[in-house]
Amino acid sequence: MSGALVAGKRDELQHQGITTVVNAAADVVPSSFAAEPWSAYLSMYLYDSPKQEISHFFPLFVKIVHETERLGGKALVHCSQVRWAHVVCAAAARWD
Repeated sequence: MSGALVAGKRDELQHQGITTVVNAAADVVPSSFAAEPWSAYLSMYLYDSPKQEISHFFPLFVKIVHETERLGGKALVHCSQVRWAHVVCAAAARWD
């Protein structure tokens, strides 16, 4: 889980073994490495607002994170301020 800064550092992502990236703030944070073969990306356009409804995305988040783990990879969930990253990670833990 991170904010935008870490998500833009290719070397750090690769060093940590990140193979899947969920960008929960694609409207303000570019999916920098989406076209590169070492990563799989899910770019979400969520607004940083308590009124943003994201619960209908939980099954998708959980499926992506669990499938990444099943394949031996690691997933990074990020947004611009870490707000939605926390929510997504909590959802994945909740439905584990």
